[in-house]
Amino acid sequence: MTVEEVEASSFGCCQKFVCALPCPAQFNDDGVAVHFGIPVAVVSLVWFIMALVIARLTIKGDAKAFFVCNRSLPLYVVTCALLAQGLDSNATLGNVINAYNGECTIKTGNSQTCCSVADGAVLPLGLGISLVLNGLLLAAPINRMGLLTLPELYGRKYGGLMEVIVSLIEICSFTFLLAGNLVGISLVLQFCFGLPKGAGIAIAGGVLALYSGSGGLFSVALTDLPQVVGGFTAFTATTIYMLTREPDTQAAPVSLGFALDLGGNVTARTPGYTGPVDCVDPVTGAGTCDNFAYPVGDHLVWPKSMADPDAYAPFPNAILLNWATIFVLGFGNLCALDFQARCMAAKGPNVARIANFIAGAVLVCLGVPFGLLAGLARKHYGPDSVYANFEADTCSLPLGLPSCAEWVPDGKDALFKLLWEHGPKALGAWTLVAIVTASMSTADGAILATSTVMAHNIWRKTWRAVQPLYQLDLPDVDPDSSRTEPGLDKAMSVEPLDLPTPARPNSAVSPVADDPVGKAV
Repeated sequence: MTVEEVEASSFGCCQKFVCALPCPAQFNDDGVAVHFGIPVAVVSLVWFIMALVIARLTIKGDAKAFFVCNRSLPLYVVTCALLAQGLDSNATLGNVINAYNGECTIKTGNSQTCCSVADGAVLPLGLGISLVLNGLLLAAPINRMGLLTLPELYGRKYGGLMEVIVSLIEICSFTFLLAGNLVGISLVLQFCFGLPKGAGIAIAGGVLALYSGSGGLFSVALTDLPQVVGGFTAFTATTIYMLTREPDTQAAPVSLGFALDLGGNVTARTPGYTGPVDCVDPVTGAGTCDNFAYPVGDHLVWPKSMADPDAYAPFPNAILLNWATIFVLGFGNLCALDFQARCMAAKGPNVARIANFIAGAVLVCLGVPFGLLAGLARKHYGPDSVYANFEADTCSLPLGLPSCAEWVPDGKDALFKLLWEHGPKALGAWTLVAIVTASMSTADGAILATSTVMAHNIWRKTWRAVQPLYQLDLPDVDPDSSRTEPGLDKAMSVEPLDLPTPARPNSAVSPVADDPVGKAV
């Protein structure tokens, strides 16, 4: 039978026809656009209007005001700006998705697939460590040097060529950061309004480009303050509410066991299971078996999951990847354009240093506990739930089906579904607003940082290199030539092009104002 024939039959789906597993239940999203979508749209519009107002009041054509806020930001603004830049959709939504989709196999005497909170927690943990290291090592010196961009530091130390190379590397890496946050916003728009992912990315990109370009770092940093206070507190509030109000266990409980009719009067049963094959008690009608969390149940956090090399199987296992993620984020983000731009904008070296310490600690405290919701989402929408979707004709040893039923996780919507069906609508809307806010604050910082580097460290040098080529005189056409039409000699005479020259270093409208590197390049 084809897939269409199976779906049209009494079986309804391939996983029931092939694997004898119930078809996944349909999620009811009626009202999501009203209760979740409208608050997200309204708050995003408020941030955009606020950015325009701040731009009108603060920039006034000053390049230093646009890019580094005249190096005048106080401690609380720098702290909120660093926190908003670090706590993005990757450290929040991506954190939960990674943990929810975890396919680690814990060695508990018997193999078991589990929720791996550590897979997600490494993201905010690595970013928080990076901010602390930045405060210890780089924040104060970066602020003292009076830089406009981070590649400018490499230009001072190693020359113009190295400055350009570093600029290209930074632009490439931040393009991926921007892409991740645009996808995060698009997932929220897709869940709330049913928009295709491409349309959501296009809308988010257009709004963020206007949002960032309208007021520069002033708009970005000053809107970060209400975003952190009013938005990011949602992560803590949601985590506490959802975990404390959950009845029974906060992760999938111990499996009751299950049985499978293999045909020919042969039935496979898990040890200790004595119920019927169809998993329905003939007297009470209650379920007598389940799909997963076998044999000891799932947990929010598995002991020694980040300390014991044998905690996960097989090798190379998740523990190596998780520690590598922490290392890469912790040390790699010391070269982050957005973090260092906020250090340059601080009004003093001590302000930059202390702000990094505070932002790093708060980021870890907000992001890591939020990842615990992955265990709760997996309990209600994971392989042990009525929404579980399995791929027929694939191997799943924990299910006792060696040639059938691999669970197909759909983690990108699991958190949203959890908030919609198992939490207050207002709390869910607040959390989605916080996720969009986190994405906006990081994405606009990425746009501003890369555009600044492109203008200051690359285009400036490119223009200086090619400008003499436009001022060369080409020979005139011979006026006595028989093939020359009247007046063509004048038309063919090439005069030096009157192109604008780059503004002086002291120009108030130039992105290279107060440039200490220009003369050396």
